Amino acid sequence: MRRTWSGGCVCAPTAAGVADLAAVRARRGPEYAHQVGEDFVGTPAQVIDQMRPFVELGVDYFMLDCGGFPRLTTVELLIQEVLPALNS
Repeated sequence: MRRTWSGGCVCAPTAAGVADLAAVRARRGPEYAHQVGEDFVGTPAQVIDQMRPFVELGVDYFMLDCGGFPRLTTVELLIQEVLPALNS
């Protein structure tokens, strides 16, 4: 059995970068604004801390709507920092 989680993710190297990406996402419309307490939002270290409890519960598949597209900041940080830390 596979456990999945689906939701948004906004990740940037700094708090200012997170705010910028969240603002870009919010400009797409209220339905795209990140949901505090529901989405993963923050720096790589913060996102790792938010995702780790789900991994510990057995979630092994995350379907993430990454904010800021076409900017790839969130996706790049997930690949380079967040996922390796969760898989270690």
